[in-house]
Parts: sequence; structure tokens; C-alpha cells
Amino acid sequence: MSELPLRVAGGVWRLNDKGECELKLAIHAGLHKTASSSFQFLCRAFEDKLLVEGICYPKYDRGENFSYLANALQRGKTDELEFVLRQAASEVSETDTVLISGEDFENCLIDHDLARALEDVAYRLGFDQLEWFFVYRNPLDYLKSIYGEMSKHNVCLNIEDVAGEIFENGYFCVENENYRYKFVFDFFQFFDSFSAVTNNNCEAIEYENFCAPFPGHEMLRRISLSEDYLNHIKRSEISKRKFNTRLTIEETEIRYALNALGIPFSQENWHENKSKLMPLVNGRIDSYNNLIPQIGEKFANLFDNGRAPGAANPKNVRKR
Repeated sequence: MSELPLRVAGGVWRLNDKGECELKLAIHAGLHKTASSSFQFLCRAFEDKLLVEGICYPKYDRGENFSYLANALQRGKTDELEFVLRQAASEVSETDTVLISGEDFENCLIDHDLARALEDVAYRLGFDQLEWFFVYRNPLDYLKSIYGEMSKHNVCLNIEDVAGEIFENGYFCVENENYRYKFVFDFFQFFDSFSAVTNNNCEAIEYENFCAPFPGHEMLRRISLSEDYLNHIKRSEISKRKFNTRLTIEETEIRYALNALGIPFSQENWHENKSKLMPLVNGRIDSYNNLIPQIGEKFANLFDNGRAPGAANPKNVRKR
């Protein structure tokens, strides 16, 4: 992008080996329930300072989460993505890296056409480099969190059915009126495949590493945020806040019971229906508690999310 002005970030010219400015796009693509909401809040809270440091977290009228762009791409619409990236690229005199974060881009691990659609738009608008970042966690912890989270999204899931789909495919799908979600559990199986189709322009970060000492620290470090400013964020009170924490299993099953009847969750609606729904809720809680240890054992045999990206996975013996 030789026609675009260069800038100094932290007193250092950010150039490629040919002495040219490179506009980069960093995509934080989840996974879901890996402190994405907290990271997005931090990026929005510090957006002005990040810009000075050479990282643009674009202004977006839908808030700090860019997942809607994935939703639009799934429907074949690129206009909003183009608008966001074009606006961000216009600020290249202020930055050399544009960062977007949306956990719904997790789908790209399976739906490579979705990833290609994003990359095609970015390269057409003049971005020189793209880098994908995925945060993964223990599969059983991930299941517990996703199972709780989806009860807020007007669907009704059964833990046994969800686990069965994961055993069979390494992921499970659920759809509501807004999006068809694909939640990845055999992470490295799909990450390695994604890496192959994106010319290895992707990185995996383990959940605990991503969160310490604050959500997103490791990713921001990898996209060259200065150590001084990382420490500045670390010292802030904002970095200690947590968002969208996991529901208890009772809270989860109450929502699923109401969802099954088409009743929106509220305390008032729950109290009105509690007497007839409580036996169902208690039965589902008992089933969940009985099945979770068995599911955990099967996950341990099927998935090896402790290995390094690209390494062989001898524990994965499922037939595809």
C-alpha cells in the first residue's frame, strides 16, 4: 500500500523488509466462551490509546463485538464488512494493524468459504496481511459454558444429544433466527485444516494464556502492542471486570424449559410457571449431572487439545 502514509508507532517505523508500510488485519475469531466479551470491552474502552500504539479497533455502531459481520457473511452480504474495513483502512496514517473481534467467526474453522469471503474483501480493499487468532479451552469446560450460554438464545438443547453430535463430528451445530452456530471441540483437527487453507496465517492461544494477566494480553502482545501499554492496561480497574459469566445449571435448565414452551425468560414468567416446570427442570439437572463425568471421559479419549498446533494427534481415532 505504497500510496498510504506511513506513521511512527511508539517511535518505531513499522515497515516490511522492503521498507514499505503494510496494512494488516488481525481477526480474533473466538472461540465462544473464552473471555471474548471481556476482551472486546477492553478494546473498545482503550480504542483511542490503542490507535496511538498502532492498533485500530474500528468504531462500529453495533458495539464492540464484530460478530454481526460473520452473520452477514453467512447470508452472502459483504456490504457492512466492506464499510467497517474501508473506514478502518482510511485511518492507516494512525495505525498499521486493524483488529476486529467476533466469536461467531469460530464458524470459519469449519466453513472455509466464510473465511475466504472475509479474506477476499480485505485483500480487495488493500490489506497486505491477514492473521487469524483462535482461543481454545478444555473441551468439557467448553461444553459446560456453551450449554449454559445457548439457553439465552431461544433454543432448547439436550446435553446427551449435543454430546452425541460432538462425538460423531468433532463439533455441533445449533441455529436460531439470527445465525447457524458451529461450536468446535476437536479444535486442532479443524485448526490444522484451517491453517492449510489460509497459508498458515493463523495462531492458536490456550485459554488460560489468553486470559493472563488480563483477557487478550497474549494476543495484543503478538500483534505488537508495547510492553509499556500492556502494563498500563494490566494496572487498570477495567481489566479486572468479567462479562457474560457462565450460568449455573439450574439457571440454564430453567431457561431451556421456558424456551421449550416458547415463553421468554423473566423472573415473573418463571414464577408463574415454576410449579409445573420444576419437575422437568430437576429431571434435566439430574440427567446433566449424571452424564457430564461420562462425557468428560469420552472427550479425554477423543480430543487432545493439549498438543501443539500442527502436531500429530494419535488419540483421535474417530472415523470421519
